[in-house]
Amino acid sequence: MFHQIFLGVAPSPLRDTIAAQFDPDKHKRLVHPCVGKWSIPTLIAQRTGIEGSVLHASDISLYSTLIGLICNPELTFEQFGIEVPDHLQLYIEGAETRAEEVAGHMLALRHLTIPNEGRRVITAYTTEMQRELRGNRVEYRRTLAERLSVQAALLDGANYELADVRDVVAEVAERDSEEDFITASLPMYAGDYAKLYDEAEQQLWTPTWDERAFDPAEIVETLGMLTDSKATCVSLMYMDNSRIPKGWTKLLAVERGGGRTDYVITNKPLKLRRAIPAVAKQDPTHLPVLGADDVITRDSKISYMQCDFATGMYYRDLFVHRLGTTTTRIPVLLLIDGKVAASVGLNGSDAATGRSLYMLEGYGVTANHNVYKKLQKLNTMLLCSAEFKHWVYRHQIKLHMTAVAGIQTTTLSKTRDSKIDKGVLKLHSRTEMPNSMWKLIYRGDFNEMTYAETLDDWFTRFVDPPTPVTPKKKRQRSRSDSTND
Repeated sequence: MFHQIFLGVAPSPLRDTIAAQFDPDKHKRLVHPCVGKWSIPTLIAQRTGIEGSVLHASDISLYSTLIGLICNPELTFEQFGIEVPDHLQLYIEGAETRAEEVAGHMLALRHLTIPNEGRRVITAYTTEMQRELRGNRVEYRRTLAERLSVQAALLDGANYELADVRDVVAEVAERDSEEDFITASLPMYAGDYAKLYDEAEQQLWTPTWDERAFDPAEIVETLGMLTDSKATCVSLMYMDNSRIPKGWTKLLAVERGGGRTDYVITNKPLKLRRAIPAVAKQDPTHLPVLGADDVITRDSKISYMQCDFATGMYYRDLFVHRLGTTTTRIPVLLLIDGKVAASVGLNGSDAATGRSLYMLEGYGVTANHNVYKKLQKLNTMLLCSAEFKHWVYRHQIKLHMTAVAGIQTTTLSKTRDSKIDKGVLKLHSRTEMPNSMWKLIYRGDFNEMTYAETLDDWFTRFVDPPTPVTPKKKRQRSRSDSTND
């Protein structure tokens, strides 16, 4: 439930296009007003390894400010006028780290956005939501803090301030530096955020700035300040083609259906341009899921099936909720005895075009099980089997003209190794990023094993307890032995 605190995250194709324009060798300053959930700078940091100090973020929302507080420990709750009232102190009591303290504030905000007495309509559902949030607050806070810590590690030392987007754009225009990269998602409706959050936020903080509501009619004028700037501006434009300033270029158009089209626009003549048509929504194909107590044996039947994108996402989010966006093109399900045990996202584009000998595994998440704690390793081992290789060639005609060597994964980790991949895949490269995270690339070559042989190997290595070996006593040599030497 806590992931719904803040709405308005740009869809994946839009974020990917913006991030692709940032050049760390050229752009020494990443400016992001209206930073929201910080999704775009986080993506850029993941891809480029830039230091958090390069980022200059701003917004007017409490949620964005709280993320700023964890990304930059030098900032304080007091300087932003943030104070949790007594009846919500339960959400921050016992917090042991800055991440947990910030997470507690977010849960307090979430509490206030749930309809309650005197505020909107109360239903049995909303009453249960508040009871659930209060009762499991410690676990929610811990989980949220872990996620925030990953984001904070990527953006450690980021600059953040409460600032009007018009003032930020004007400052960039005045600097007129080609080292500046600025991106923003300007409000498309007047007072949208205020309607959703102001009532809740007023109980948690008193912003130390004078708000003047942004009018969407100001979009052309605001962005127009950067039309002839040396700075690179790449901005989101939702729905309204008429608000694109003259002289700006459309980099991306994404048809959303219902007559809506979203754009990525820029003040520079950048070359990457594409359009994505609307995709009809599909209900996921529902299959039985491997239960937490279901028995797996050495004789269990293993199979893979390709599915539509909606189905792959359904099971991925079922196993690991809100994992994030993906660029994978081949959604696959692992079935054990006819039940879904894993959702896998593969991308064979680089292999098909000869840029790589390896298929990329974008994600691979498994069902939770009470007994078999290393299903993730089983899935990875199966992906490296000869039988899966044959399956790939049967189902991916674009790979028929190339020789695929195996599977490759990329992991961002706080440690030098990945526990999931270690022991199954081989470490191909290890790169320490400026934010103290490690970028790990693991590879596994296809072997000659069938699914059944792989399953048997997994049982031997990771399930069955090893047979204890009793050390042999050293036999005493007799005189007769020695005389026969």
